[in-house]
Amino acid sequence: FLDIVHPDDRERILAGHNQSMTTDAAYDNDYRIVLPGGGLRHVVSRASVVQNDEGRPAQITGVILDVMDRKKAEEALRESEHRFQSFMRYTTSAISMKNREGKIVLTHPTYREWLGVVNGGIKGRLLKDLFPGGQADEILAHDRSVFDSRKPITRERTLDYADGVTRTTLS
Repeated sequence: FLDIVHPDDRERILAGHNQSMTTDAAYDNDYRIVLPGGGLRHVVSRASVVQNDEGRPAQITGVILDVMDRKKAEEALRESEHRFQSFMRYTTSAISMKNREGKIVLTHPTYREWLGVVNGGIKGRLLKDLFPGGQADEILAHDRSVFDSRKPITRERTLDYADGVTRTTLS
């Protein structure tokens, strides 16, 4: 069995196997296997020890699952998150994300600065708490039309921000 386990994973897998045999604990581990042609697959092994009549380990019963697709999806998600975080870190645009009810989900520091909220305190707040008069209703109506159509709708809007500046923005 260990012959197909990737050399870098063997010690860990053997330690888990030995612990399972001595403690009678279930075994759950993910690792790589080396295919006959040299390729790699990520797998998860789940097993339990079956004891004989004397209470000693007699066999291990379990299953090995191929989780290569899951590993690829996890890596793609990590890469996507890295690109998104890099974009948010280095952009100079005032970016915000809101849910359908107008609750702030994510903002860029420039957006928070415009709203006069310097040290966080904006996530989870509603537009109506951040914009005066009918401005929040106007923004929310536009955002809901985007949600409903599932297509970007660009609109130029002039708003008064808490930092005292009136800005024309695209949303």
